[in-house]
Amino acid sequence: MVILSLFTLSFFGVFAIRPTLRTIASLQRKIDDNNEVNQKLEDKINALIAAQEEYKRVEPNLQLIYSLLPEKPEFPSLLRRIENLAIVNEATLSSIQFDPLVLYGTETNPTANDANAIPTESDTSISTPVFFILAFGGDYEHLVNLLADLTKLDRLISISSVSLTLTDKTKLSTLNVTVAAQAYYYQLTL
Repeated sequence: MVILSLFTLSFFGVFAIRPTLRTIASLQRKIDDNNEVNQKLEDKINALIAAQEEYKRVEPNLQLIYSLLPEKPEFPSLLRRIENLAIVNEATLSSIQFDPLVLYGTETNPTANDANAIPTESDTSISTPVFFILAFGGDYEHLVNLLADLTKLDRLISISSVSLTLTDKTKLSTLNVTVAAQAYYYQLTL
């Protein structure tokens, strides 16, 4: 009877209890995985709620942000603003030079097409600069006002260098100013 009982227990242990224990372990693992996924989803939901609250806080200023940092280079509007500054400050815009940029269409990024290319600082930055050099002529006071107005322009511009040269030695107030600067734009990619 003892041998029959041991044989019966081992038989049921192998064929009935063992698969049940495996199923329990598998289900426990799935529950743990689902709990981890649930926690990650809760974190994402909380992050989306925080982002939505931040967006609502910034929403009244979006028009200003988009004008400071447009989605495209918007070369013509930038040029008009600079010309208007020159007119208002009674200066002459003698030259303007922009680095090559795409006015219409899409810009091709060589590092995006070449998997072996090493990304440069401009590839990893938040915004893309448009480099330009301006040359103005006028008297000292108007040129100083022009430079001040240029820094207050409703477009994000950083001036990297300014050089003053005297054009007419007999008139001390006649100067040429050369300004090297960058205007930025942000290509929105979703």
